[in-house]
Amino acid sequence: MSKIENVSQLQIPFSNILEILEEKKQKRIRLLRWKSWFTDTQILFLLKITFDLTDKDFEYLVAYLLEKEGYNVFTFETFHKWIDLEARRNGKTLYIQCKQFSNAYITNKKAGAFCGQINKRIQSSVENESFYYLTTSYITPDAREIFDRDNVKMISNKELLEKCKKQGLFTDEWWKNLITYIREKRVQEIVKTRKIWSSNYGEIKKSLRTQRINEFKHHLPISIRNSKSSISYFEHSKFLNSFFQYWDLV
Repeated sequence: MSKIENVSQLQIPFSNILEILEEKKQKRIRLLRWKSWFTDTQILFLLKITFDLTDKDFEYLVAYLLEKEGYNVFTFETFHKWIDLEARRNGKTLYIQCKQFSNAYITNKKAGAFCGQINKRIQSSVENESFYYLTTSYITPDAREIFDRDNVKMISNKELLEKCKKQGLFTDEWWKNLITYIREKRVQEIVKTRKIWSSNYGEIKKSLRTQRINEFKHHLPISIRNSKSSISYFEHSKFLNSFFQYWDLV
């Protein structure tokens, strides 16, 4: 049976997945324009880093920005699943949680969940350690109160866009440089963890494609996200054409 024929066996039709993601994007656009928080250029870029990258890709976007600021960045879980990145510079260490949400808001519930999970670690931290919550969403005032109470620094979508603009990421050329950076980091990760020879690019690309298929589901409803359905190579290409720009560089 061909790969394309296997598509019919998916529990969730792939067209439905695309429709759900597109609806989320359009809803986000309407809200951002209604709130008048950002310019159209900023809105389009915010959508790009929210929907055109997987959550793991997004962590490397943040790593890219930190490296441009002179940090040494480690993209592994240092001591807790709620921390994505560790960044060091001049004797100081930042622990960063990256949240690439399709939802518009970070509420007090999400803030409380994060702070509750790492509260003991924050209390035992030393003077040169800082904890950050970085997100593509707006952080509500009541959520900010919780972060401030527990001494967690915040970078919301507004501050994140400012950092991206400072590094020139609003231009196509800089965006391509970012995607190339993400590709290189993710290939290194695969070679290291899966012991795949770096010269075997076909196997590396296949492994990366499989990982990204699983990663993009985090925007979907739990009923779909937890399904065991797989996406064929044919449909993955269709998905990339719709949502992942510059895949030819990856």
